[in-house]
Amino acid sequence: MIGAREGAFTAFRRVLARAMGAQPRVIVVPGRDVAVARGLDLIAAGLEPVASPRHANVLLIVGPLHPQLADAAATLYAQMPRPRAIVALGAENLTPLPPADVVCALSQEGLREATQALQERFAAGAFSETVKDFDAPALAVRVEYTCPMHPEVVSDEPGNCPKCGMTLVPKEAAAAGAHDGHGEKREHGANAAHAGHHGHGHQHGQKAHGGHQAHSGHETHGQASEATTYTCPMHPEIVRNEPGQCPICGMTLISSDSADSPGGHHGAHPEMGSDGSTGHGAHGKMDHSARGKMDHSNHGGMDHSAHSAGTDVPGIEPNFMSMVEMTKDLPASGDGLRMEWIDVPFGPFHPGLPGGLTLTLSLDGDTVAGAGLRGLARAAELQAMLPATLDDLRGALQGLSPHNAGFYVALLDHAVLAALGETTDLTVESAAIARLRLLGDLRWIAGLARLKGAIDLAARAEGLHRSLQIGHGEEIRAQLAQLCAKLQRAPVFRPIFSAKGGPGPTPAERLARMAQDIAAFADRAPAETAAPAHDMTGTGEAVVETGRGAARLKLTIKAGLVTDLQLVTPSQALAGHIAHITMHKELGEALAAVCLLDLDPWEVAQ
Repeated sequence: MIGAREGAFTAFRRVLARAMGAQPRVIVVPGRDVAVARGLDLIAAGLEPVASPRHANVLLIVGPLHPQLADAAATLYAQMPRPRAIVALGAENLTPLPPADVVCALSQEGLREATQALQERFAAGAFSETVKDFDAPALAVRVEYTCPMHPEVVSDEPGNCPKCGMTLVPKEAAAAGAHDGHGEKREHGANAAHAGHHGHGHQHGQKAHGGHQAHSGHETHGQASEATTYTCPMHPEIVRNEPGQCPICGMTLISSDSADSPGGHHGAHPEMGSDGSTGHGAHGKMDHSARGKMDHSNHGGMDHSAHSAGTDVPGIEPNFMSMVEMTKDLPASGDGLRMEWIDVPFGPFHPGLPGGLTLTLSLDGDTVAGAGLRGLARAAELQAMLPATLDDLRGALQGLSPHNAGFYVALLDHAVLAALGETTDLTVESAAIARLRLLGDLRWIAGLARLKGAIDLAARAEGLHRSLQIGHGEEIRAQLAQLCAKLQRAPVFRPIFSAKGGPGPTPAERLARMAQDIAAFADRAPAETAAPAHDMTGTGEAVVETGRGAARLKLTIKAGLVTDLQLVTPSQALAGHIAHITMHKELGEALAAVCLLDLDPWEVAQ
């Protein structure tokens, strides 16, 4: 095994290796929903699906590996603990992944064969005294430099912060071009920020009474020197006679005039106690009218020098560190508060999203302030192959998406019939389309149930999907109706199916349509049309209703060749509503809203 764990194959490790191979824990690429769409039953084959690469020892590649998922798959593999293996079902080129340990056909039988082969691989090679490190371009890191006080300041080169003058500290970041959703190298930005403060805790502890020590010179306070001194807001023990930077943190030194006037810590002091002390025993005699004049120059380690000449505001002392001033250049959230936003990617293998879909959410603290999608749309490939024969185009449409290939073929056949001026048996075709819709509905229900933690319901939906897929629909028609009724009664789904409005069919509308399809579907695929004559010329258009909405195809045929086509999928229209349906929602609610749309990553553009 290429992913063997380093170490001698002792007797104990042989037992451990056989146990690992007995029920491998797999993480699926592009996702478990794709495995279901391909008709695979992972549990029946003896595999245990897991959501995290940290818990997996097998990377299962289902179907050809999309080029845009290659780097993310490599990162996922690198995050898996050794010993680890790769199983490829119907996949050939896995670059930049290492060669697959097991290669089998993309079928349930092929999956069973792969499971048996895995047991042999683990038993024979889970441990090795010589192992080779896995490396890929996606795993490379580059060094960035950031300010510990202002993390939004990022530079590719060492230097000083343009806001506070502090020395920028290094941190690791993913190399350019690496996948931004999963990083093999964990972000060390927080640690790097702390590195910029290395030793501060001890220095502050040793100078805990620095303020009291400064009082030792108060007997001459009235005879203030005309000379200006400069100090560090972070390290008040640093005092210089000229401007510069702190030798400890690199922060710009500020003048003592800025620190002392008009609210410096020398403005007023408690009266001397009877014991000659100025400590807390004399606190009761302190003039609190001057309390606002205490030195805040090093409060919290922030640089207040920028506020030394602040505008006088009634009720607020001059030089006060205003949060309004600090956040004035930051974007405003929905509630009007200004704060720093962060962009967080989810996917393309996030367990709560369709496999292959990358969702990027801009978070303003508690809620979502913006959203973006990146999919795997391959419509450009169809345009690139034109002009094409009908058979070539049908083959391309069948491989366009693992989720909706049947709909694409039905669209093509109906459009060709329209170009020929012919009609089809709507009763027969509607029954076949209803079956395709039910298959998509069951996958949608399984994903939604898994997101809500209803694992038993998800397994039930996946089981009914397999039965319907292999032609046992008549035997499970009653079970399908029971599933719909259970969804309507389940408390966890009640808020979902009672929701009104939204893009595309609402969950309640989709469930109602599903009940109609259960009564109308037939255990057959849509019939293929005869190939047009070689000299045929014409234009045809077709519309097919999917569970997500309407799909449309318009094509032009000249001399028997398709010279132009326009394919509009429901996911393309739904993707435009992502920002609206996630805006101002908490993170969990936003992910659930995206899951409800049931987007097909192969229909979503970049």
